[in-house]
Amino acid sequence: MKNYISILAFLILATGVTAQEHQGRKGGEKRKQKSEGRDSRMETKKIGYITEELELSAEEAQKFWPIYNEFQDEMRSLRAEAREKGRSDKDFTDADAEIFLNTIFEKEQKKLDLKKMYFKKMETAISKAKIAKLFTIENIFRDKVYKSIKRRMKEREKGKTKK
Repeated sequence: MKNYISILAFLILATGVTAQEHQGRKGGEKRKQKSEGRDSRMETKKIGYITEELELSAEEAQKFWPIYNEFQDEMRSLRAEAREKGRSDKDFTDADAEIFLNTIFEKEQKKLDLKKMYFKKMETAISKAKIAKLFTIENIFRDKVYKSIKRRMKEREKGKTKK
């Protein structure tokens, strides 16, 4: 059953990936496509990992994934908005610092409100216990990704020093 759900999740993601337009392969676009490929592979792994760890039935997966994907899109949008506003390393006056901090607090409040709203929506697809477990699963997956990246960076550094 887990394999069936993993395959289903993979097919859902793969359909979306193949539906994207192919662009030219020059310079920055080539790097962008390579990055998008890594992102889609990571998303596929994440879907499989979450599906398996939450032990989603086919019915639960069918209801859960559209809600979760919509939630992830909204969170990405908030992060992109925050990046556009940028960070500041300039010296602040007290008034500037207050504005800057209030902006940060507003962004964090938007994230919290978004989480609350989507977790209410998720209750229509999966149990509260599985929603609670989702928090832990996402953090564990993120930690695994960071460790993997860190390991690969160390391996590259070792390869460079040997040459």
